[in-house]
Amino acid sequence: MGNSVHRHSFVGGGPCQCGERAQALPRSTEAATSSGVDTALLHGLFPEPVLRRTLLRSVGAAALLGALSSILPIDALKAIAQERKPLEKTRLNVGFLPITCATPLIYGEQLGSYAKEGLQVSLQKIAGINLIRDKMINGELDVSQQVMPVALTMTAGVGGTTQSIKVLTILNQNGNSLVLANKHKDNRDPKKWKGFVFAVPFEQSHQAMQLRNYLAAACR
Repeated sequence: MGNSVHRHSFVGGGPCQCGERAQALPRSTEAATSSGVDTALLHGLFPEPVLRRTLLRSVGAAALLGALSSILPIDALKAIAQERKPLEKTRLNVGFLPITCATPLIYGEQLGSYAKEGLQVSLQKIAGINLIRDKMINGELDVSQQVMPVALTMTAGVGGTTQSIKVLTILNQNGNSLVLANKHKDNRDPKKWKGFVFAVPFEQSHQAMQLRNYLAAACR
């Protein structure tokens, strides 16, 4: 349904065909922050992927960032990003859905990442999208892993109480699939799906919108 997503392929330590080079895992929080600032600058200043890849392939990330540092206070930005202020809250109740998007949260606990930052995080597995939304509204959770449309609909007041929600980070992209019941495994033509009953995780979910778009395009 649309343009394919480019996936980097690094072979033998060399660059991807798009010019991007594999980056070693940062060895410290400072290195990770510095790398994050560099990446954010490149993506912010050159949002068009083809142009960005062409520049990286032509001159390399180091040369491009070096040129940008002559007109932008990159070192100052990194210093600001490194500032560590007192934590507003150290005990956090974090809700997650039992889906692959929650992997970073679970790994963070297993690796002790929260404790290293002075946080006491209580991870809570929540059974469904509506329930985790309600727990956020009721103040039972400080942070929750959600499908993106939930944050949008909560802020807009669609289907319930209006509540301003802040999105801190994106945990996962893509990964959706359309699964047919075994009895329909040989019926791959959407034009023959009249009368089918479809299940979606959430009425305003992007899965529901993608499904509607797919069916409408296929049945024109």
